[in-house]
Amino acid sequence: GHKFQPFDATERAEISGSTLAFLDELRALLLTGFGPEVEGSRAERLGQIHDPQCSQGPFPGRNAMVTALFATLAGVDHSRAVAQAMLSGDVSFSLATLTRGAIESYGRAWWLIEPEDDNQLIIRWLSGLASELTTFAKVNPDGVLTEIRRHHSDVASEMPRLLRDIERLTESRTQLK
Repeated sequence: GHKFQPFDATERAEISGSTLAFLDELRALLLTGFGPEVEGSRAERLGQIHDPQCSQGPFPGRNAMVTALFATLAGVDHSRAVAQAMLSGDVSFSLATLTRGAIESYGRAWWLIEPEDDNQLIIRWLSGLASELTTFAKVNPDGVLTEIRRHHSDVASEMPRLLRDIERLTESRTQLK
């Protein structure tokens, strides 16, 4: 059994070290997303969207940005684990799983922020939340939600509110399965 080694230990250490340094800088930069928005930026504009009718709180643009930020930070965490695992030189399925997790996290963040239209971004955020609630209900039908609006709730009461938000913003209603 010869083990496939695409890089020697020195090369892996260089790649891993550079990647980890980059991810440290990126993480610090991303975490500033919780501070004041840059004047004139899209983040500032989204943070100022006030929608008192939104079931998930009156600032859906800010909530969507936070969701994109968390998805990106999850991608950074997965990427960091890949870079650290590279040091061992053990190519395994866990690296593929971590890489997939990073790509999925970055993809979710991009899917949220990609539309230039702010309304479409909020619709995507609400749709993503509805999809997550649908999955949650399948996995844990009697589960209690404690994160939404900082009170106890359940999928049966939250889903109609989300669908009304989506219907109001899109002027249509599509049943989620």
